[in-house]
Amino acid sequence: MTSKRFKLVAKVSSSNPISIRTVLEELVKKGSVKKAEDANGGFIIEAEMEGSHAKELNRCSYLH
Repeated sequence: MTSKRFKLVAKVSSSNPISIRTVLEELVKKGSVKKAEDANGGFIIEAEMEGSHAKELNRCSYLH
């Protein structure tokens, strides 16, 4: 099957942003974790993933 590149953009919020940021940065090897600028806080994650279908990648337990 042909592999395609997909761009992921996600917003993650938590009641414990310091702890969750550490975990997110460990999981997102090729991408970025930035603090969201809205009033709710949280993080914006941007990463690229490769696979045959977006649905397949949606089931992944980690980002690389």
